[in-house]
Amino acid sequence: MEAKATARTVLVVPRKTRLVTRLIQGKSVEDATNMLSNMNKKSARLVSKVLLSATANAENNLKLDRNNLYVKSAYVNDGPILKRHRFGSRSHIDRHDKKTSHITVIVAEKAVKAKATKPVKETVKKEEKVEKKVVKKETTKKVATKKATKTKKEN
Repeated sequence: MEAKATARTVLVVPRKTRLVTRLIQGKSVEDATNMLSNMNKKSARLVSKVLLSATANAENNLKLDRNNLYVKSAYVNDGPILKRHRFGSRSHIDRHDKKTSHITVIVAEKAVKAKATKPVKETVKKEEKVEKKVVKKETTKKVATKKATKTKKEN
């Protein structure tokens, strides 16, 4: 099961935000939130909000356990560009683009491996079989040594 959250048209450059999202991919939600809270970047704060939203979606909508969640994928797409103008040198007007981003975080639950426990009776039976094999080997060795000693005495 997966939960998804998206923040659209966030006023942050996609190239800088991708640096942050690559760090949290594959990490557990707890580790990812700790990493994002200790980063000194605007994009880390925004990605953190999206991550919290995705975990809330997983808990409330899909009834998943927060402790088993990890960041399956986190990616940033380009949003619309706001085209603005500024005065440049010698009264020339330059274009100043304000780039926006669409931040998406997908959170999934880890597959919990169930350990296969063997019934006690089966393990006891296997131990008995092993003991029987050992006893058989010992008796065959004794018989073989007796035969060898008899042949030596006859010679």
